[in-house]
Amino acid sequence: FTWSHRDLARKAKDKALAAKNKSSSGPATLNDVITSVLALGAAFSCLNRDNVLVVIAATEEEVSVIYPRKGGEGNMGEVVMGGGNSGECGERVDTGLLNDYVRLGVAELV
Repeated sequence: FTWSHRDLARKAKDKALAAKNKSSSGPATLNDVITSVLALGAAFSCLNRDNVLVVIAATEEEVSVIYPRKGGEGNMGEVVMGGGNSGECGERVDTGLLNDYVRLGVAELV
């Protein structure tokens, strides 16, 4: 019911926008969603003292933890710069590495 209701509401909104010669806002693309999740994850990781972040994604067929990576790879110890194997507490989040791990997890899920 919920998805069909949203679909009807979106079609009505798109028709109203088309009547005003405006383009549809449309649903978010996968890249838009990943970018937003990464921004939220980086902000949360910077502000959370424990540097704990878990990203869970769902498709029609399965639900999976896409970050941290399976087998312990890509944990916050690796993503937090200065942390990892050095045993030191990091001060900055390596957003590039976080980006790589999250996108890899999404690719495996999709």
